[in-house]
Amino acid sequence: MNADKDYYGILGVLPTAPLVVIRAAYKALIQRYHPDRNVNSKDAHDKTSLINEAYSILSDSEKRKEYDRLRSNRSDHSDAFFSEDFESSSFGNDPLEEKWSIAVKYRPKLDDVAAQLGKVSWRLAYSFRAFLLETQEFNKYDEIARQMESEFLQLHFGKEKQIIYFAK
Repeated sequence: MNADKDYYGILGVLPTAPLVVIRAAYKALIQRYHPDRNVNSKDAHDKTSLINEAYSILSDSEKRKEYDRLRSNRSDHSDAFFSEDFESSSFGNDPLEEKWSIAVKYRPKLDDVAAQLGKVSWRLAYSFRAFLLETQEFNKYDEIARQMESEFLQLHFGKEKQIIYFAK
């Protein structure tokens, strides 16, 4: 375990993400960056190794608690893993995208909600999509979106309603 690495950033999820979101993000990223799918990429193996490392820490409740404890002692929290360099078009498409387009076909409002969350944070929108696709709780999408947005804003801005309103 390396507290200098941003495992949440590697998987593109929020530190408050439940295991189901972590699992969904991991599955999507592994499908996208796996060396078997990216034979001509020199970076695929390294990226897959980082994704596996992040998942091994964040999917184990004890390791995750220890990582969070170590991380809370740090003053800087890098969120830059998902830079344009990592999201290179030389890799395959995001596996969530295909499943998401099917979900939106039956529930068009999902795209609007994800877009609104994306205005707050791309990670929030990604976590929302991953959570819905993994849990299949499409009938609760509005409630889930509100809860995830609230948790995100409280994590970054505290619980004071005026500050959250301003941040939003």
